[in-house]
Amino acid sequence: MVRYEDLVENPATELRRMLSFLGRDASPATLECVLRNGEGPYHRRQRPLPFDPFTREQRLIIGTTADRVYSRLGLTRPPPATYSGVTRGYQPVLGDQ
Repeated sequence: MVRYEDLVENPATELRRMLSFLGRDASPATLECVLRNGEGPYHRRQRPLPFDPFTREQRLIIGTTADRVYSRLGLTRPPPATYSGVTRGYQPVLGDQ
């Protein structure tokens, strides 16, 4: 499993882990090229929406589902403040809220 937070924090390590899992190798030059161009022309700009696309009920469903997934994987769910790049209003609601 690749966690988004880990990929953002340490892309080189995570990329090597993914390649190892797939049984693939990449030259140091290829890895450097990938890392250097991680913010390519198809990267979306961070623009806040002028409206909230989710209802409170939808956020509760997302949050409850995330709690279940993390629990079944034996992981601790990161606090909402660590959802990198996610506008506060779009973060999932924790199941106990």
